[in-house]
Amino acid sequence: MIHSTMFYSTSDCKRTPDVLYMTPHVVCLEDDGLCEDAGFDNQTEYKAVDCVSDQYTHAAEIFGEVPYVLTDVFNDSNCERYKGSLAHRADGDCLVLGGQTSEIVVMHTNGSATLKTFMPGRGCDNQDLVSEVLIDVNYFENSFCGMGGFVFYNNAYPGKLTRSRSSGSSSGFSRQAPSTDAAQ
Repeated sequence: MIHSTMFYSTSDCKRTPDVLYMTPHVVCLEDDGLCEDAGFDNQTEYKAVDCVSDQYTHAAEIFGEVPYVLTDVFNDSNCERYKGSLAHRADGDCLVLGGQTSEIVVMHTNGSATLKTFMPGRGCDNQDLVSEVLIDVNYFENSFCGMGGFVFYNNAYPGKLTRSRSSGSSSGFSRQAPSTDAAQ
């Protein structure tokens, strides 16, 4: 199972989340859609928890038509030991993460994405820019391991769909996460 935590800037947790964290767990406990304060000091962030079987399908369902960047994170540079996944809403809004870091993720019309990270505080002012990374469209199109143990996906390249031979219906994404470290 995969433990999914969705972070929101709204208290009802009904809109598209700002950020989605997913980690493998042997036992996964759901909160039955409970929306609660994320618990970051003096910050207004909310979270909802879910248990899912596939991070690609889950991200595609949660974000729908809203642009997003999904990153699979690995414990090695060969992308063989899956650690978890992180998905950002990629519509250019300022996203506050964990009550400290702020980020802006933008999907470009050519298929590439830009990730800007800001510190400290809640703002996304250019004078607070710490890093700016361009994720080339080739990372999305080819789903290859790069940048020290990351694989990137987005709305246009969410993973490869598998088809049922008998019915022709979609049965999920064929790209499965490699073996995990000792999940909790």
